[in-house]
Amino acid sequence: MCSEDVQPVLAAFASSAPYPVFCIDSKGQVVFANASGAVFLRCWSCTVKSMVPPHVLETAFGPRQADEVEWKAASRLYAFSRVPIPEHGVCFFQGRDITDSRERQEELERFSHVIEKSINVVFIVDYGGRIEYVNRVFTELTGYSKQEALGEEPRFLACGETGLEQYRQMWQTITSGHTWRGLVKNRRKDGGVYWAKSLVSPIMNGAGNMTHFMAVQEDVTDKLRAERELQFFTDYDRVTGVVNRSRFSQLLDQCVHDPGEGRCGALLLVNIDSFKLVNDSLGYDEGDRMLKSFADFLKRRTSQTDRLHQRKGTIVGHLGADEFALFISGCDEQEAVKAAENLRESVEQQRFLDGKIRVTVSIGIALFPEHGDSAMALMAMASAAVERVKLRGENSYMLFQHGVTRLERAPAILEEKQQILWALEADRFTPWFQPILHLGSQEILHYEALARMVTENGQVVSPHSFIPTAESSGLIADIDRVICEKAIETQTQLSALGETLTFSVNLSGRNLGDADMLRSLLTMIEVYEVDPQRLVFEITETAAVQNMETAIFFVKALKDRGCKISLDDFGVGFTSFVHLLELDVDFVKIDGSFIRNLAVNHRDRVLVKTIADMANNLGIQTIAEFVDHESLLPILRDLGVQYAQGYWVGRPSAERPRRHMAVEC
Repeated sequence: MCSEDVQPVLAAFASSAPYPVFCIDSKGQVVFANASGAVFLRCWSCTVKSMVPPHVLETAFGPRQADEVEWKAASRLYAFSRVPIPEHGVCFFQGRDITDSRERQEELERFSHVIEKSINVVFIVDYGGRIEYVNRVFTELTGYSKQEALGEEPRFLACGETGLEQYRQMWQTITSGHTWRGLVKNRRKDGGVYWAKSLVSPIMNGAGNMTHFMAVQEDVTDKLRAERELQFFTDYDRVTGVVNRSRFSQLLDQCVHDPGEGRCGALLLVNIDSFKLVNDSLGYDEGDRMLKSFADFLKRRTSQTDRLHQRKGTIVGHLGADEFALFISGCDEQEAVKAAENLRESVEQQRFLDGKIRVTVSIGIALFPEHGDSAMALMAMASAAVERVKLRGENSYMLFQHGVTRLERAPAILEEKQQILWALEADRFTPWFQPILHLGSQEILHYEALARMVTENGQVVSPHSFIPTAESSGLIADIDRVICEKAIETQTQLSALGETLTFSVNLSGRNLGDADMLRSLLTMIEVYEVDPQRLVFEITETAAVQNMETAIFFVKALKDRGCKISLDDFGVGFTSFVHLLELDVDFVKIDGSFIRNLAVNHRDRVLVKTIADMANNLGIQTIAEFVDHESLLPILRDLGVQYAQGYWVGRPSAERPRRHMAVEC
């Protein structure tokens, strides 16, 4: 086709083109317009041979020329390309309708803005699984930048804990045109993990073909953590971390209904003796820390025992305050009693709160199915057994006995009380004297007066058998008066014979606030004309701490009279050197549990030396209890302890005390 033939074809093409085309000359006159162009020009009230608006002429030939310009006609938006033909002095404009595409672009921009402002993670992958878009939250949560994420497959976020089956189900769902919903666990760039509630949907093009997938993920890590914590504190005790009373009861019921091999078990109810004093003395924060430490000790010990006996894990629970519970599956009576005794001994030897405190426990035992076939029944029986232990003086254990309820035990308690009353009336309480050795001079010049009760048949009863009932029935003050008076009388008699000895007598903690007891003691000192400097009143640190203000007043009255004060069982209870200063004590008796193993236990030696050094610096003398072997004496001297008391030095005896050298013991 020759050039002459092409020109008509080109003209025909321009005239029949579906998009607007028009041409203007340098004066602004329209020299050509196709049908679509003529329609467009009407928006400017123009036709061929008429003049276009000035801004059109300026766009075509003026200094503000642009290769493409957008003009609106009615409700449609057109983008016109400028095609100048300088040699002919004309400029063509060729337009295309961009109304729909612009709306789509603006809609996409709005959508992108919403996605960028979204509080959720959003990312888009192509059909091949490669990431093409991530929003701001994606980069903030994952730690990966857009550059690092684009082109990667989403699996680079996987933490390795989500099963392949879940991914297979997700891919099946979205490739079939449906939305997948699920929970995934991903790993951040820094190695941390997060949980995301995910929604993945397919994206279709105009032809209805699947081209992309969009994932929207909500970070639910904190929400799940809060839910887990809520569930934890529903079942677990907040202070100790072991199961609480409600959950323990549920687990116990499950065990007794399906206890496994042997269909037997034992419930041990463990009560920390005098725990209230921990809170009162050290504060509730330390009390909570003590409970946590005790629970950890129980868990460690039961775990070791379970492994040793290859049995199902023991359930450990905190029932509240000072009460814990253990349920041992497959445990018979003999094993239960042995477990209780071993636990009691372990607690007695254990130190809590960084070695500051030692406690004892009272344990009640109930057997399944002998004593009950439900949690409620077993706990009631074990609780009754604990009460019996408490009445007998704590730091022990007892197996529940059918019919031994509180009311049914009353006759036995009444009988014990009657025995004490008879012994008081019959003057059957008497002091037995145990020697105390001075480690420097090797002399016995100090004795402790210990209460003994002689029954009608002549049996001598030690204090641990009658003191609990005496204290609970209010008779302890009468016993203390008798023992104190007889000890003082003996001391006076010995003094008249030229035997100058120091006597220690014990006072129950219940008497420290008794004004009548104080008057009685002061009267005895005056009547018997005893040397108060050689009279030592022993009180336990635990009893003093229970009511420190009252104890200080009581002690001061005795000190003002010239008597001395000894703090017994130091180190076991709520050891504080502040108590030594507040009570102005003269002697400290270091509890025997620290003395027994001095030869082999370095920690006990350090503790005893610490007590001795501090006491010596305060002008307080120290007495070591439970000295049962001669080998302990040089160790005690090296540690700075002044006195020793125990079976090696001498056992308690009804014989008249005398001053002598240790070699004669």
